[in-house]
Amino acid sequence: MGRAGFPLIVSQAEPVGNAPMHSAIPFPQRAFFYRAPGSDAGRQATPPWYFNVILPENRPTRVTLKDLAADLGLSPMAISKALRGHSDIGEQTRARVARRASEMGYQANQVARQLVSGRTRLIGMVVPSLATSFFPKIAEGTAQWLRRQGYHLLISSTQGDAGVEVEQVRSFLSHRVDALIIAPSGPMESPSEFEYIQSHGPPFVLVGRGVPAFPVNFAGSDGVGIGRMAAEHLIRQGCRRIAHIAGPAVAGSRQREAGYRAALGRHGLKAEATLIAMGGDSAEGGYDAAARLFRRPLCPDGIVCYNDVVAAGAMTYLLEAGIHIPDEVALTGVGNLTFSGVFRVPLTTIEQSPLDMGIGAAQLVLRLISAPAATPARILIPSLLIERASSQRRAIHTGAKAG
Repeated sequence: MGRAGFPLIVSQAEPVGNAPMHSAIPFPQRAFFYRAPGSDAGRQATPPWYFNVILPENRPTRVTLKDLAADLGLSPMAISKALRGHSDIGEQTRARVARRASEMGYQANQVARQLVSGRTRLIGMVVPSLATSFFPKIAEGTAQWLRRQGYHLLISSTQGDAGVEVEQVRSFLSHRVDALIIAPSGPMESPSEFEYIQSHGPPFVLVGRGVPAFPVNFAGSDGVGIGRMAAEHLIRQGCRRIAHIAGPAVAGSRQREAGYRAALGRHGLKAEATLIAMGGDSAEGGYDAAARLFRRPLCPDGIVCYNDVVAAGAMTYLLEAGIHIPDEVALTGVGNLTFSGVFRVPLTTIEQSPLDMGIGAAQLVLRLISAPAATPARILIPSLLIERASSQRRAIHTGAKAG
């Protein structure tokens, strides 16, 4: 420890005696020297090395509003207004202040601003995963929109663990974020979870994964419509025994299954229990679910998968088993992830526009910050079918006849 109990701050090394200097970093003042522990032991042939230490009073000081004011010949209040873009200050003066602030390395004291405004300008986002492009794209859209409004986004991934989700939400609450954006890891069907956030923290928005049973702000897609769109597409390709590999126990998964069932019913087809297999949201789950489907007596000729990751696992099983895609089995996913078009058989999928979801979540959050008592709103982003080789049976069959 240094003088007055301060820790020593090592800044540069220099030798004692006639040994050559290996560093030429200038410092305002040499305070005292601290011998490196063990510098003499076993090193008789080498000059002992010492460290130049700067005491706390010699550290570079932070540039303040008063420093800027003195430099520019303006009042601290005028400097503050100029940096905040206040209309009382002329455009040329604002530009001059901003330029000089950058040159002098001025940084606003955010803690002081928070004490005055009662806001941190921080938004916390909790997502299940950052492993695929879906949730990062949501975060990208949210961050872009918030940044334009002077807010910053803090992101935490729970790796799909509902317990970690609770911990991260409470951590954000303790850091006094102005709002929360949550993509639930689990079902979140207990009202107590929402009541805790509502009673202990700021407004919140759900993104990507909603909870239809509760009146909360939500930005995402129409899960029922997605399931219906995928199943209708396979029916148009001539599939008649269409299976579904269902996702995890979240509302979006159940909605997609409901849409799948509705489409089959509309065309007089049965969604038999033997045609539905649980696959979760992993490639391994998709692989295992496909294997179970094809061990059953009547095999499907089409599969609606919960998402692209699950579809990747199902496709791997089909190819390993020698089942031709799409002639024997047509396959669809959801998500249009970055790798979906470069599969061994390019994957038909449904684009959910996660960037737009993120923007929608940001818009809802800003609305709640300005009007916390506003009626909960839902923003549903339209989905788009992206047809690729994994399901294009009609095109293949038509081509064969034409030849």
